[in-house]
Amino acid sequence: MSRLMYCTRVRQTLKTTFTSYLGRIDIVGGSPVSHDRTESDINILATLGRNLRAARLSAGLTRQEAAARVGIAPSFFAQIEYGCSDLDLKLLGALADAVGCDAPQLLTF
Repeated sequence: MSRLMYCTRVRQTLKTTFTSYLGRIDIVGGSPVSHDRTESDINILATLGRNLRAARLSAGLTRQEAAARVGIAPSFFAQIEYGCSDLDLKLLGALADAVGCDAPQLLTF
């Protein structure tokens, strides 16, 4: 299954599950999510996710341990690794610190 198909499936599942509860689903991690992603945006998020996973494995951390260091749910950490979630610069810095690298390293192609 491609990353884009996975992200679409996750979004559809979340929409079905939480629409009645939240009234709207355009919230991830407390921030509005843009559905107007360009191909460049998708490539950046995919690169970030691959680099984050490589850094986490290199540090010998499980997804649960890394997520605990950042203070986010392991499922949200997984969405970031899969390139499915938007994030802000503060979270990017926290992710880099958690896996022992610099934020620019996570964005290097």
